[in-house]
Amino acid sequence: VEELARCDGSLARTVASHNSLGVDRVLRFGADAQRARLLPPAARGEWLAAWALEEPGVDDPAALRARALRRGDGWVVDGVKRGVAQGSVGGFCVVFAVTDPSRGAEGVTAFAVEHGTPGMRVSRRVETLGMRACDTVELTFDECWVRDDARLGAVNAGLADAAEVLHRARVVTAALALGLGEGALDAAVAYARDR
Repeated sequence: VEELARCDGSLARTVASHNSLGVDRVLRFGADAQRARLLPPAARGEWLAAWALEEPGVDDPAALRARALRRGDGWVVDGVKRGVAQGSVGGFCVVFAVTDPSRGAEGVTAFAVEHGTPGMRVSRRVETLGMRACDTVELTFDECWVRDDARLGAVNAGLADAAEVLHRARVVTAALALGLGEGALDAAVAYARDR
């Protein structure tokens, strides 16, 4: 990620979020069947993994703006997620939704929602200040039904599990920042010498 960021921050961000957020979440908390279904196309580069946690405000379930209610042998997800990297091109998205509002931050569950699932749609592209080539969108969930086997980890354990993934991802974010700085310094030195 550091080396990619020296030349292309958007590509580095795409690789970083794919690997350290989406794929790592499935690898650590997915069931065997989920790993067998989602990880091979992600490893081959056929799918990108998206991540829809929506920070800041991660400690406030109301800030998540998505709810999931049990229905039959699955869940109905409703709400909006903003700032989702790879949201329109990802093969699947790790979506965090409030499943028990009475439990506060402990009432959040994660789901792997595959691209093309009815009720999940891209509502708009999000214009970012930098790294504009990294696909960033707003996702809307409207009566989006997913089977219970789409759940990543235990019910109401989504944020606790996310903390472990985010701690590891922050190291990757630091590598991305370091690479951007190295690339900027290289460009500045080359420009100064040319001048």
